Amino acid sequence: MNNALNILKYLSERRSPVTANMLIRSLNLPRSSTYELLSTLSHHGFVVHFPEKHLYGLGTAAFMLGSAYSAQQPLTLLGQPLLDRLTDKLRESSHLTVLRGSDVVYLVEARAWNRPSLVTDVGVTLPSSVTASGRAMLSCLSREQVNAMFPTPQHLPVRHPNRSPRTLKQLLETLRTDQARGFAFEMSEVTSSLASIAVPIVNALGWPVASIAVTFKPSSNEVALDRAREDFLPDLIATSAELSRRVQGR
Repeated sequence: MNNALNILKYLSERRSPVTANMLIRSLNLPRSSTYELLSTLSHHGFVVHFPEKHLYGLGTAAFMLGSAYSAQQPLTLLGQPLLDRLTDKLRESSHLTVLRGSDVVYLVEARAWNRPSLVTDVGVTLPSSVTASGRAMLSCLSREQVNAMFPTPQHLPVRHPNRSPRTLKQLLETLRTDQARGFAFEMSEVTSSLASIAVPIVNALGWPVASIAVTFKPSSNEVALDRAREDFLPDLIATSAELSRRVQGR
């Protein structure tokens, strides 16, 4: 059983099918039983065999498990109590988002009492390029992936002409800054006078599966970034790490 799970986990972390010999070497599996185990996994649809190329990859049964995982909304169920706790501690509203194409979708909202109203809510979509939540996830992607999502300037919606990136070059520069400092920040790009700071949640491959953000009203534009970094970032990072641990079952 352990060897079967190790094989499936290994295949899920590869970007393309692999040979049986690679599985044997990488996982230190006994050669005598590995082919029999692969045959059993193939029979049940968890592994697919490409005989002409002598390769093995994940099968349709593994895909069905992934689809069932999404249908059960684990991010929402796991994230809601963590965001409630984060909001109670910081006394500011927080939210959990995922990428859907070039937009972000809000899965969880934890509203702080007596704080400014937000345009976001569960199920709302916004352009990822103008939100801290979106840019936190985009900063984890390659230049080629970002370029594919925003191939022309028309794909870059601008909510605030003096703040939002208007070209792919400007967006990539912003994302490089976000990646270097480990968080994304926006001020008045979504809602006037409100600022947001966000951190990504990544899986074992470094892919951004979600992001967590806190939205607040700073006393002035000049102190917004400093307050976000000093007052909110440590708890955001801790919450992100805890949700990542829960999602991966660790």
